[in-house]
Amino acid sequence: MFEISTIAALERLQLLEDGDRAALRNLRLRHKIFSSREDIAREGAGPDESCFVGSGFAARAQYLADGGRQPDQVHIAGDFIDFQSLHLRRMDHSIITIFEWRVAYMSHRDLSWDEAHAVKHSRK
Repeated sequence: MFEISTIAALERLQLLEDGDRAALRNLRLRHKIFSSREDIAREGAGPDESCFVGSGFAARAQYLADGGRQPDQVHIAGDFIDFQSLHLRRMDHSIITIFEWRVAYMSHRDLSWDEAHAVKHSRK
């Protein structure tokens, strides 16, 4: 279940309707804490979850030919990470932690989104 504080964090970005709040409260979540410099999602993996950042910092990164990592986007508390992975068969990037990170994973099966709702919200 989404915590009230998580919903409040989302509402700082966009006002949610009652139905949106109810849907978020009913999501089944898997909570996890990561240490600094851990891979959360690996490039090439087949994703079946997306996650919401509860606290900490992480980065989207690409692996380089020499084995190094090149961060190209930073994620902070309140970010919904890899929502786009709903449409990817294989991850085209990795997500790595910068500091300790607390996340809530949501199954892609639970993250259904009807087109009417998406169109309505894209016009705001």
